[in-house]
Amino acid sequence: MSARGSDDGGSTRVESFVLGWVRRYTNGLPPIAAERRVEELRSDCHEHRSWGREVGAPAWAVAVSMATRTIAGMPADLHWRHTQLATVRDRSLRRRGRPMGRWTRDNWWLVLAALAGTALLFIGVGLPLEDRTLGAVLGGIVHAVAGLAMLAGIAVRRRPGRRALGDLMIGVSALPLAAWFWTIVAPLLALAVMIPAFRDAADAGTTSETPGSARPA
Repeated sequence: MSARGSDDGGSTRVESFVLGWVRRYTNGLPPIAAERRVEELRSDCHEHRSWGREVGAPAWAVAVSMATRTIAGMPADLHWRHTQLATVRDRSLRRRGRPMGRWTRDNWWLVLAALAGTALLFIGVGLPLEDRTLGAVLGGIVHAVAGLAMLAGIAVRRRPGRRALGDLMIGVSALPLAAWFWTIVAPLLALAVMIPAFRDAADAGTTSETPGSARPA
């Protein structure tokens, strides 16, 4: 199969994923708002594919970039849906008595960490398949290990007294994503995970040093 054919096929699959997601989270919203959102994402996919062809990026890297960008934006998409529903139905944006905005602010980076860990695993598998050289194989191992470490960090930080350790595992494991600077989305995703992870690790360390202090909800 030619490189262009592979690119078109990969782009089609990713675009189907993107548009399937946008149609799912706009389901039940006013048709005008939903269709406008679909058109925005369709245009974004087209621009992303065009950018990939212009810079000569590998087909799989463009596909990963498009998928990662969509996955990274899922929390914001869901918040947008809640905002639209509140406007239409005049409902309070609350979830189990807590403001939706506060819930998003406290948890969004962990969602991105889980998605970044999955993306690292995907890259770790894709690198050796794209290039069978020793460098690509070693790079794949590094990315796969980082992805596993990030996902493990999310689980570790839930254990009593292990919050700071889990945060550090997450933050350090995001470093390989920063190397994909030409994708733009990958380094931004890395920063979006690393900054709150290290900040939360510092907060956890301060809390643990304060006698009788309670972990914030």
